[in-house]
Amino acid sequence: MYSHFLKRNGAPLTDNEKSMIINIHNYLLGDSSTSNDHHKLTLRKHIAEILGVAEGTVGSVVSDWYNRSDDTFTPHKVLGRPKFQPDENVSELLRTKILDANKKAEQLSTVILRQYLLEQGYNFSKWKLLRVLHRLGYYFGQGERRNILHESPNNVAYRCRYL
Repeated sequence: MYSHFLKRNGAPLTDNEKSMIINIHNYLLGDSSTSNDHHKLTLRKHIAEILGVAEGTVGSVVSDWYNRSDDTFTPHKVLGRPKFQPDENVSELLRTKILDANKKAEQLSTVILRQYLLEQGYNFSKWKLLRVLHRLGYYFGQGERRNILHESPNNVAYRCRYL
């Protein structure tokens, strides 16, 4: 609902941070001594000054708190690209193709892998395939080794230990 519940670094405020704003707001509402000291500051400005957040953020959090009568906050949307878990068949196809190509010392590229997956009935874009390979722990070498798809050392250690 409110997209401006953000910190300076762009991360959304946690429920604990929002609760801190509400607790200070309730405390300052009940405290009569602060009203004498700060005639020029509104309550929102005073809370913003104390916590080091924007005045608009304080107002948004407080209004969200009072609009929802169940003592909870509006949940924020999950930011970023949705996580993609490749199908087990795709993972197995890629692993066997890569291991066979590395054993035979054949050149491998994303174009070759995309063509192979297309023949198997899976259509991936270049970037999606690169994300899947990265998630599976594969990376391309540099220089002369650029056409060899390597496994990360963690994958090799795992395979040696458990397989």
